[in-house]
Amino acid sequence: MKPQRFLIPFALLSLIAGIWTGLVRMGWQFPFQGALQHHGPLMAGSFLGTLIILERIVALSNRALLIIPLINVCSLPLFLLGFPLAAVLCLITGATGLVFIFIRHSFQHRFIWNYIMTAGALCYLAGNILIFFDPPPWCRYGMEVMKTPYYVGFPWWMGFFLLTITGERLELSQFLPVSKLAHYFLTIFLMVFIAATFFPVISSQNYLMAASLTLISLWLLKYDMAFHSIKKEGQFRYTGILLITGYLWLLISSAILLLPSSNPLLFDALLHSFFIGFVFSMIFAHAPIILPAVAGINAKPYHPVLYIWSVLLNVSLIVRITGDLLPDNGLRQWGGLLNGIVIIAFFINMLILVLLSRTKS
Repeated sequence: MKPQRFLIPFALLSLIAGIWTGLVRMGWQFPFQGALQHHGPLMAGSFLGTLIILERIVALSNRALLIIPLINVCSLPLFLLGFPLAAVLCLITGATGLVFIFIRHSFQHRFIWNYIMTAGALCYLAGNILIFFDPPPWCRYGMEVMKTPYYVGFPWWMGFFLLTITGERLELSQFLPVSKLAHYFLTIFLMVFIAATFFPVISSQNYLMAASLTLISLWLLKYDMAFHSIKKEGQFRYTGILLITGYLWLLISSAILLLPSSNPLLFDALLHSFFIGFVFSMIFAHAPIILPAVAGINAKPYHPVLYIWSVLLNVSLIVRITGDLLPDNGLRQWGGLLNGIVIIAFFINMLILVLLSRTKS
């Protein structure tokens, strides 16, 4: 058994814990409510951070480096057992390892996408350090105040995923005829986003962040290979459609940033239009390729049934965002519940498709 397969179940458990705590935070009366305040770092760090670290290490074929995602995912039990500061230390350690990997890789392969992904890893590290040294009052041992939340870390986690995904898309689209000038403009747009993370995300409307997200999404819609992919069939078309969907959600995120900040649920709308609309669209798009590769399994698990989960994800997210903006807590809760069910169902479906694909081969 390949050692990285041992880590994948723990990453998926982090996903389940993150979804569960998110639903409890929304008001659903589910059991096991103790870790609800850690929804954000469970999703951004314990789940997504671990998957990204694991993906990069598997590509390097260096088993010794698997200690990095192992430490990162150890944040899951520590959050659940009530040791948030120790959990954040695990995330800081994982982020430090990821920065080391990207810096080393950038020196060996000096391409713009490697520099962008290195900057993304630095954002992940910065966000984790900030929530460790500036924890909210409840984030100390022996206190049980039901508040959230890692507000200071979210802009930097957004930067981590935005830069990592953009860098990966540049790497995959490297053979398209994109000029150096276009790459320079994209780099400037990304630098503007990083500059915007130093300002409050919602209060007084962060026009700088809104402008950068708009320009980045438009750049990706124009220069990424998504529109080339939808002209093909099968998995290529599926991936292209989901990529375009994700870039459109990035535009929606930028629009939400321009709305008046008096709505207390505006921050929730921004975070989930970005993390579910953009980030999970990217995950759904790449999962048939990335998940078997990370697990070290020779399988081609694509099937048109995956479109169902993409449609349901977007419909449920629209319901949730509508509930945030009205505001209507009932719509928000039902949209959030459907979000969670769809995401878990997607991964179950992927597991079934992987097993069926291996059986056929």
